[in-house]
Amino acid sequence: MFGESFVTMTMLAGTLVTGDGGAAASGQDNTSPREIDVAYDAYIEAFNSGDRAVYRDFVAEWFDNEGQVAEADIEAFSGGMLDVYRRLGPVEVRSVELDLETTQEAWVTGEFTGGQSLLLVQIGSDGSLSALADTSGLRAGRSANRLEEVTPESLSQTLDPYFERLVEEDLFSGGAWIAMGGEIVYSFSGGPRDRRTDETINADTLFNPASIGKMMTATVVLSLIEEGVLDLQDPIGKWIPKYPEPWASKITIEHLLTHTSGIELDDDDTCMAALAEARSIGEMIALQVAHVERVLALATFDPGGRFNYTNEGYVLLGGIAEVASGSDFEDLLRERVFEPAGMVRTIPRRELGGLENVAVPHSIVRNRRNGTYFETVSPLVDTDFGHSWLASPVTVPASPVYATGADLIRFLSALAHGKLVSAELVEAMFTPHVLRSDEEAYGLREDQGLGVKVVQEHGVHSIGHDGGVPGFRAKLYYYPDNDMTILTWSNSEGANATAHQHMEDLTAVRTN
Repeated sequence: MFGESFVTMTMLAGTLVTGDGGAAASGQDNTSPREIDVAYDAYIEAFNSGDRAVYRDFVAEWFDNEGQVAEADIEAFSGGMLDVYRRLGPVEVRSVELDLETTQEAWVTGEFTGGQSLLLVQIGSDGSLSALADTSGLRAGRSANRLEEVTPESLSQTLDPYFERLVEEDLFSGGAWIAMGGEIVYSFSGGPRDRRTDETINADTLFNPASIGKMMTATVVLSLIEEGVLDLQDPIGKWIPKYPEPWASKITIEHLLTHTSGIELDDDDTCMAALAEARSIGEMIALQVAHVERVLALATFDPGGRFNYTNEGYVLLGGIAEVASGSDFEDLLRERVFEPAGMVRTIPRRELGGLENVAVPHSIVRNRRNGTYFETVSPLVDTDFGHSWLASPVTVPASPVYATGADLIRFLSALAHGKLVSAELVEAMFTPHVLRSDEEAYGLREDQGLGVKVVQEHGVHSIGHDGGVPGFRAKLYYYPDNDMTILTWSNSEGANATAHQHMEDLTAVRTN
């Protein structure tokens, strides 16, 4: 069946309609729509309702022509439809890429969000739906023209109505920020801070930027490298002597920073459940030591060989920084990141308890054990036993802080301008070290630097990181060609990524 995300396309009277209103070429008489056209028509009618009850009815009817669909499948597929509706909202078809008797694929664009995706739909011999798939995160091109002048006034005139509409349609709640030359020139905050109350998000609301914090952990490590305390080529066994071989002597700090260590334990339920009980970085590392030999296969061990995203590597970096410096990780963050960057309201996760004006996540969550999607609102979203370390009170170096939007802008601007580590180290940090993904057909290439993602997409160069845990999404990127930083964050998942793309389209310098 289909994967973790879905997209839709618009049908009128069973005929696929392009963005300019013309019917897609199918070689068929438009008065006799094909079964694939009828399926699209029913799908889009259900999708545009934005109503999960309607989605359930659609799945029950269309994924089996006799209506015999397992309840778990109905919940999984309807939840997936709702997840995509919150990312894109209602959509329009822009171009048809593939048009066969049982398969259609087309680019779609969100009516309110501007987000794009490529959707494939297949039907079986009996006319029921057999597969849905989409290219979440990829797009055909820029969805908006760059502003003639990027000024605080032009940004407010263009972006305020955009975000206000997304909040009104319940497609976004969170914040958006733009800085140029290190100075904030635009900000927006809106939507519910906690859906159980009437409180709304404001500029001082704390939120969880998740893996964006990996850039802070990398900055701490690089500052120790600058002082000669650490070296990129230090093997992890130098600082964690109990780590088993061959990992201890073969994996270096550089491998950890670039996600090329091969240490990845997130899919092991036993290890993840134990991590939920850890109360310090040292305890988390001790659990790695206890489980790594059981989980990882030596036959495929190839440090530095390829990119493999890992949270465990950044836990090791935080532990190494503590051992090498003799300081707690929270103190290292304050002294080497928060204070020199001028961050005034960023809190290590361990110190979050009791604070006010903290965003509460609202999530459409996929449980990886049974595929079901369900909706939840809670301060600590523990929706999947295998990832319950997310609720840990430890300041986990893979996701160490809660922050405000302004503080995150200050952080990346300060880093890019050499205020946290030397310009030489910033250059090394922002230089591609290993390929993350190459989607040339979609104008996108992503590389990994030292703790950052290096992106080239449709002529725009950026450096930064994404963050995502159940209920929170964030994107923080620096654009060197016009010395600009953009942040979007959301406590309802939804259209965060598409909103960030829209802001980028309006402001970023394009080189082609």
